[in-house]
Amino acid sequence: METAAVAAAGAGRRIMVAVDEGEESLHALNWCLANVVSPAGGDTLVLVHARRPRPVYAAMDSAGYMMTSDVLARTTTMGMTMRRV
Repeated sequence: METAAVAAAGAGRRIMVAVDEGEESLHALNWCLANVVSPAGGDTLVLVHARRPRPVYAAMDSAGYMMTSDVLARTTTMGMTMRRV
């Protein structure tokens, strides 16, 4: 039992930081690296990046017309472009 405890203590810590594209996220990661992660090594840093799922569009529009795959693909592309602006 004592050997397992010593091995676990020597393995270091697992530290998780959530990140995204925001400036606050970069600041949190820098702070963690400067204040939490051991400079001697042994710690494992896990970065978690969560993204919103892609929008799902129905194959029929509100008027009841079938939308082709080309229209659906273009709608998805336009939606992604609008989010970047």
